Amino acid sequence: MTSKRERDAADTEPTASESRRWLSTPVILKSVKRHVSRDPGLVVPFMVVGLFVAFADWVRMRDPIPLSASDGLSHTFSIQYSVFPMGTARTARRAAVFVDLRLPYLVGGLTLELLAVLAAGVAGWLTITRALDVERCRSSLARYLGGMSAVTILPWMLGSPSIDVGSLVLGALLFLTFTLVLVRVFLVPGFLAANDRVKTALWKSVRASSGIRVTLFWLLSLFGLASWGLAQIPVAGGLLSTAVVGPVHAISLAVVVRQTRMENAAERNG
Repeated sequence: MTSKRERDAADTEPTASESRRWLSTPVILKSVKRHVSRDPGLVVPFMVVGLFVAFADWVRMRDPIPLSASDGLSHTFSIQYSVFPMGTARTARRAAVFVDLRLPYLVGGLTLELLAVLAAGVAGWLTITRALDVERCRSSLARYLGGMSAVTILPWMLGSPSIDVGSLVLGALLFLTFTLVLVRVFLVPGFLAANDRVKTALWKSVRASSGIRVTLFWLLSLFGLASWGLAQIPVAGGLLSTAVVGPVHAISLAVVVRQTRMENAAERNG
């Protein structure tokens, strides 16, 4: 006997016998829409986190610790690349501003920044595991949060390096290299949520991205552009960016990961 969620999922994703070329951006987004229409609870975690992001923006605007506009909001056009599902806050603090702060401000400021990352991580994990209908366990949550911390907290602590490229050709080459790497690791959060180890998740992401790199590139660009664009909206930008882009990104990962698992199962049985 199969559960209702399993039957709904079977109707939502392409069958394992279908060619990977049909796993296009429109197909994935339509699957996301079907998931949400059948299970509206999928959007709740990121709606809650969106409220927290808006609250964090409000706090940063009012406390004495220096802040700056979130990366990209001061630019005419920007794409906020993120492998892990999350939104774009309207305000940000650089790690350097916490140096020599009095202890109460240091603890309060760092706690706010850490909670913002952890909240987005838990929301992403909850959404992906619910969409995949897999068993939740502490090990998968720990790996997911560890991976998210590695790509968000560590760069934040080290600072955001800027590279001035005088040559258009060199700049295009760097952009292409960066994009190819992101496309290859795009599915890592989904496999981590499915309780794969870090090495296994990396290997599966690289393998699963073969044949659908263009699709993943467009998804990556679409989520990044939407995250930036929604964050531009005054006051509610952080809320909307998180509540809209976060669940769509997370469910899209679940759709592709589920299809990959179906294909692998079909290969083993065939």
